[in-house]
Amino acid sequence: MAGCRSAPAAIGPGADAGRPVARVWIASAADTVPVRVEIARTEREQREGLRGRAHLPDGEGMLFLFEEEHPPTTEFWMYRTRVPLSVALLDAGGTIRAIRDLEPCASRLSLRCPTYEAGVAFHAALEVPRGYFGRVDVGVGDRVILPPEPITPASPPPPTRTPPGARTWPSPRG
Repeated sequence: MAGCRSAPAAIGPGADAGRPVARVWIASAADTVPVRVEIARTEREQREGLRGRAHLPDGEGMLFLFEEEHPPTTEFWMYRTRVPLSVALLDAGGTIRAIRDLEPCASRLSLRCPTYEAGVAFHAALEVPRGYFGRVDVGVGDRVILPPEPITPASPPPPTRTPPGARTWPSPRG
């Protein structure tokens, strides 16, 4: 999340920033929507989140994966986050429990930035440009489907012919 007080924070300064990248799918009653996400797993990646980004296009975001469930009192904060965001709070099965809209904070002082309480317990959070969930008709009760393994930007292309015993790389196509 753009900043989290009882849980680690969100997305970071440069696109990808070496973090794993994957395509997730959101299954709603109306459609199945793909979203390209950077994955923030470590506390440092979560603390950085999307800070400093000047733009986040529709269909892209950051997925925060947590080891443990975070309580409803967890607060998000948008210190140094420049783009307005919507965050979907997910249970352990990927079901969206709540969606919150978060405003950027222009203050240079973190104490002047408002906090946003989660309001529900959650295991993961998906941040996208503010309003994106509504634009693609995604809401509470819909489900985010995770890939089996993230695709990292640094992965080499698959070899044209796989030598015996060699490791094969996942396809970069979602």
